[in-house]
Amino acid sequence: MKLAAGGHTIGLLTLTRGDAGLWLGKAFGSWSPSELAAERATEWAAAVGCVGFGWSRLLRYPDGGLKDAPADVITADIVQAIREVRPDVVCTFGPEGAGSEHDDHRSTSYFAARAFARAALADQYPERGDPHLARRLFFSATPYVAEMPAAFGATTPTHVIDVSEFERRKAEAFECHKTQHKDRDFFYDLLKRRQGKEYFHLAIDRTGGAPRSDDLLG
Repeated sequence: MKLAAGGHTIGLLTLTRGDAGLWLGKAFGSWSPSELAAERATEWAAAVGCVGFGWSRLLRYPDGGLKDAPADVITADIVQAIREVRPDVVCTFGPEGAGSEHDDHRSTSYFAARAFARAALADQYPERGDPHLARRLFFSATPYVAEMPAAFGATTPTHVIDVSEFERRKAEAFECHKTQHKDRDFFYDLLKRRQGKEYFHLAIDRTGGAPRSDDLLG
């Protein structure tokens, strides 16, 4: 949201539709995975609109099964997205799974880093567009807080971004995901503890400069 407000194009690539999860408010067995996938795709589209992504794509890799996805196929899909959007910066989960140690998050981090490198090479997936050299790869990060379970193994921040003016819209985007409101208390507790800040870890920097710690582009 902050980048978009500054005139930048922001894009979102999501790999699964969350069809292996739970549906808050409906008993397990009263709906099928395909019904949940359709509902979550609708919620995802609403959140995309709320955030203001100029480019977005929702893929259909199996929820809970990304670690078993064919590496070349999923890498090619992410390479294509990078070559279409042609970003300066790519952000993804940390290799530990963004603090949650979720295997899908871990796998997404691996595939995104793999595609980040290959998107710049002309001999890699030439059928997926012209090469693009993105400048930086960031992982989502979390400051260490000893009493919080999510802190175990969380990636250490190198960048702290002030997003306080967008907190209300961030909450509105979360509220779009009604099937996942079981995590509502956790989300608002996290929002409060972060005090208007978002955290990132600079994993790869191709700029050759001295990066500022308060700007993903500077």
